[in-house]
Amino acid sequence: MTMKLPQRITLSVCLVMLALTSLSPAFAQGPGTEMTQIINRVGLGSDCGRCKALAAEMDQRGPDWVLQNRHDIANRTIDNASRLGHNMGPMKRLGVRMMIRTSVRRSR
Repeated sequence: MTMKLPQRITLSVCLVMLALTSLSPAFAQGPGTEMTQIINRVGLGSDCGRCKALAAEMDQRGPDWVLQNRHDIANRTIDNASRLGHNMGPMKRLGVRMMIRTSVRRSR
């Protein structure tokens, strides 16, 4: 039985789900692609042009650049989510930074 998550799920719940499910890719991809997969896996994915542009920039510039610019990337991710109406809960900044670190680790 599969469970469909509501669109307005808090990010803290998503992070618990990430910790409990295996998200290991068959082969590493760029950090933007990895972060997109994480977001899609928890049910918050969209066809947002800004989101796609950020993911492409993260892939193009690589994991080291992503770590150096993680605060800016977190701010842009939170802004994109807010524009889409996602309720990210009170831990949004911490949760997004955890997603960024996870996507970098998975891309290496």
